[in-house]
Amino acid sequence: MPNIWLLTEECPKISTVMSILSQFSVDFGQTIIDVTLPQIRPLYNPDGTFSFEYELFGVSIRNVAHIILCCASGGSSFCDYLLFYQDQKPVENGTDIPLMVIEETKTSDKESRNSGIFQRGIKFVYARYFYPQTRQYMLYCNDYNPDHSDPTDTNIFGTNIYLNLGIKIIGKEPYMFNYHPFADLNELINFKNNMAPPRYGVATRIDNSNPGYITMSIRLVKNGGMTHDPGIGTVAVIASGLRSLGYTNPIIVTQHGITQTMVNRARGNKLLYICRLLGVQLDGIIIPNLALPTSYWHYEARSEKVTSIFLHIIAENNGLLPIFHNHAGCEKCYFISRQNQAIPVPKATLMPDVVFYDPVNNLVTVIEGKKYQTLNQGIIEVDSYAHIENEYLINNCIGYAGCNLYRAVSIFGGRHPGLPHNRVLIYIDIHGHIYINPTAPTPWINIFHNEGII
Repeated sequence: MPNIWLLTEECPKISTVMSILSQFSVDFGQTIIDVTLPQIRPLYNPDGTFSFEYELFGVSIRNVAHIILCCASGGSSFCDYLLFYQDQKPVENGTDIPLMVIEETKTSDKESRNSGIFQRGIKFVYARYFYPQTRQYMLYCNDYNPDHSDPTDTNIFGTNIYLNLGIKIIGKEPYMFNYHPFADLNELINFKNNMAPPRYGVATRIDNSNPGYITMSIRLVKNGGMTHDPGIGTVAVIASGLRSLGYTNPIIVTQHGITQTMVNRARGNKLLYICRLLGVQLDGIIIPNLALPTSYWHYEARSEKVTSIFLHIIAENNGLLPIFHNHAGCEKCYFISRQNQAIPVPKATLMPDVVFYDPVNNLVTVIEGKKYQTLNQGIIEVDSYAHIENEYLINNCIGYAGCNLYRAVSIFGGRHPGLPHNRVLIYIDIHGHIYINPTAPTPWINIFHNEGII
């Protein structure tokens, strides 16, 4: 019987995984038979080493033997989840094709119009290059701050194009009456050109007055480089929409701010990939014939998040509350107050990888995740979050004042034969051997005992 293999670069949440499985059930005709206290648990090899796989227990689906989750990453613009339905584990650089490509966000219109729509579009364009027949999904999953306000024009415009591209929207079902795919080029162009311009910078406008090409004005430079993600996302979404409606002539981006020098020194730039995939030109710029990557994903075997996500999952299974997490390369979550209120954390604020609260023992644990070779940097950083502790932990309004505080580092990689430092709570080496700090606070020792690690 086939398994579901769910590959993700995120720390998987039960609510997100269940939303994906529910959609899988509907779209691929495999009924969810039973759901009883679903829980994600790590899997171990016979010798006790971590297998770098997890299994979802408590969920039974017709014609599905096991639901296995693995940590994966991509070289550029990787979507959050790939779902494979097959007997064997998907092979890197192999011929396995996922059934579903899913991008997830908690970001609402209230928080950022561009992040929730345009910046996600880059990922869908890039994934479609590798898997043109795979179904694509945009999942809105906000467990704390659901947005019930009327959608902005930016949201409607981007979502309409998603519908033109055949991307299925999950999590906005009660509000889908606001959206429809654009009927033709003129409707798409007129909608965008009638949107209110930004207060500052270049207004995105589409000009189809020339019969031989379409231009669109979009600023693409930030801090002296081609790193303006909202602008790059806008290029991806609009150009995809134009192509989906049958437009085959050149699409030229104007007022972009890019110089030829920037382009010449770029390596693996996602804007240039998007330009090649969608036939987009940059006004006044010669785009080199860049070779596109040959593989879309790989199993994660280098990032510090391998250990910090492992710790996150076993801690949550044992009653600890992850009140903040921002595992390397993952989405920054809200900071959750003791009253269960979600507090947005500014994008520029440097935060630890994960913060746990143990309500039974009134213990707050701050974890900085690092690779083995950057252990010393992690020790310095975990002791440098006093401003974060003052703002989010000691703050009486948030509710953790008076809690006991424990700071530690989680480490992944290398082949060190044992715990590499007494400030390390948990160390997983490159082969999955797990080493635990025997002097850790008692609640953590109990968790590791419950897990069978010690």
